[in-house]
Amino acid sequence: RIPVIGVMMHIVTHLPPEDFATELMRVFMMAVNGLQDRDAEHRRSARQAVQRIITSLGAAWLVWLLGELRTRLCRGYQVSVCSATSLAALQALAALGEDK
Repeated sequence: RIPVIGVMMHIVTHLPPEDFATELMRVFMMAVNGLQDRDAEHRRSARQAVQRIITSLGAAWLVWLLGELRTRLCRGYQVSVCSATSLAALQALAALGEDK
């Protein structure tokens, strides 16, 4: 499911506002579940999915995304995963800003 998140986000961004929030949370939780996995390869692909999510949403959603990551990834090894994912999201937004 993780590799499909980019396509799903493209679809979610075209939904009406009342459906957008529900589907956004569903897509985001798929990525978070991948980040909670102990397999490093799953976490890497989930981190890339989070980058796709934030680039499709834009910088206005960064605070929401970081807050959700901190809420969901708060135990043990997940704290460092949260930090690495937050950095990856910021780097994706910075790269997006440089391209414009």
